[in-house]
Amino acid sequence: MRKAAESIDINKVLGGKTPYAGESEIAIAGGVLPKDIPGVTPIRADGNFARFSIVNIFKGKYE
Repeated sequence: MRKAAESIDINKVLGGKTPYAGESEIAIAGGVLPKDIPGVTPIRADGNFARFSIVNIFKGKYE
């Protein structure tokens, strides 16, 4: 995951209080535009990445 300078690592901030500790979650003030998301790769329950990614078909379309 690429982390923007203005982003907040949710797991780091909430520590043991995060409801989704198995996920890599960041928050970005002001949100994220669809064109700025290249895609996603799911994380399995064991913490490893799935063997596939989903490409964002909207990347670059709403500029």
